[in-house]
Amino acid sequence: MRYPYYEPLIAPARKHAQIWRLALGLMLGTVLYYLSILYVFSSIARALQMSMDELSFALGSITTPFWTGVTLFTFICMAVPIFLMVEVLHKRRWHTLFAPWHVEKRMFPYVSAALLILVIALELLPPWNLGLLKPNPLLSAGSWLMILPIAIIGVLIQTSAEEIVFRGYFQSQLAARFNNPIIWMLVPSVIFGCLHYDPNTWGDGAIWPVLWATLFGLCAADLVARSGTLSAAIAFHFVNNLYPLVFAAFPDNLSGFALFHLPWTSEEMLEQNPMLLTDFLFVLCNWLMVRLILKR
Repeated sequence: MRYPYYEPLIAPARKHAQIWRLALGLMLGTVLYYLSILYVFSSIARALQMSMDELSFALGSITTPFWTGVTLFTFICMAVPIFLMVEVLHKRRWHTLFAPWHVEKRMFPYVSAALLILVIALELLPPWNLGLLKPNPLLSAGSWLMILPIAIIGVLIQTSAEEIVFRGYFQSQLAARFNNPIIWMLVPSVIFGCLHYDPNTWGDGAIWPVLWATLFGLCAADLVARSGTLSAAIAFHFVNNLYPLVFAAFPDNLSGFALFHLPWTSEEMLEQNPMLLTDFLFVLCNWLMVRLILKR
């Protein structure tokens, strides 16, 4: 399978595409990310005069608007080290992770709008289960509307950072080294999936989010390669995360910005529907919608 539109994103990576550079970049980027968020969270704890036990408890169940917002905004700390690695280790400018700005800024709203229409259409289809949703006890409708712009920005930061790391940096550097799409699409997607393994949140069914995230990563990788832009994957990721983070969330997992809570926890949902079939199909529907509008 050939992806001619992907070539402009691969070409800047070819001169310094050694695997040791990529491995070192990922390792240093990870260390800098964790040191950065450790500094941010400890600074917030000191400012709020919280003990480490209180901080651990707050981060163990992120259910308030404040801690949900802090968690999403700290994803800035994930993207910035990658820009540094690109400049220092790979001798390429950070903006070469993206297509030209005028192309990226046109692609993002185009894909986002199409996917939002699809999501709304799917939600309007029977069976209707809105009666199962419970209001977020920490947010009134008015408060939710007030913080909605902040929530949207937070989701955009989180999804953009993950796409910059996995599809922007990791994938393009592998694609510059290996011609086979199976390698440069599958490897980042599998690692992306494995990072979603969280038995503390998902319980015995923790393998299903890993498989779901791997499938999601493959779809996002394909969209980047087909469109020749990173913003196609960012929009794909953004719309996917917008619903569970801003509209209807699990009550025990990043639920502070959501208007409603689902009637079951993350673990209970997997016990009732271990195959996550609807979520798998939802990802595939979104991917096919973007393929349709791209016509590639």
